[in-house]
Amino acid sequence: MAVIADSSVLVSLVKIDTLGLLKGLYNRILIPQAVYEEVIIEGKRLRKAGVATIEKALGDRWIQVVRLKGNQMVNVKRFLASGGIGRGEAESLSLAMSRKLPVIMDDKHARELAATVNVKYWGTGAVLLEACMAGLVNRQEFAVALRELARVTWLSAEVTSELLRIAEEVKE
Repeated sequence: MAVIADSSVLVSLVKIDTLGLLKGLYNRILIPQAVYEEVIIEGKRLRKAGVATIEKALGDRWIQVVRLKGNQMVNVKRFLASGGIGRGEAESLSLAMSRKLPVIMDDKHARELAATVNVKYWGTGAVLLEACMAGLVNRQEFAVALRELARVTWLSAEVTSELLRIAEEVKE
């Protein structure tokens, strides 16, 4: 299955050294040009750690950049005009909508907008849970990764508890 990934997902997974889980879970990860610019171009300019890891995934082609055009850009403008989200989220949503693919994003406003336009979405924590359920990481590794994720990005205690509860039901 192919999925769209937003900047926050890539950055968070790189920070906790689990970006490769995306490759193990999905056959293609698509990112719009704005996400590439946020993560790679701006990441290099700010000398952010992990940029080389994402560049390698791009070079290996399991993460691919997609340029939006036509009606996709009309939707981007509409999403941006609604307020509360950035260009990366707007392009990710537009790409997901046009390709009828799910999008992985963590921004609350972007997820609310995804729901209003009937785009399936989930967050980085759910990616970690899915990796646990698929056997790519065990429950202990999942719990450690989830704690690390909560350290590098905002993740509510309720969501963390629910993900851990679900993982407990997964048989190793």
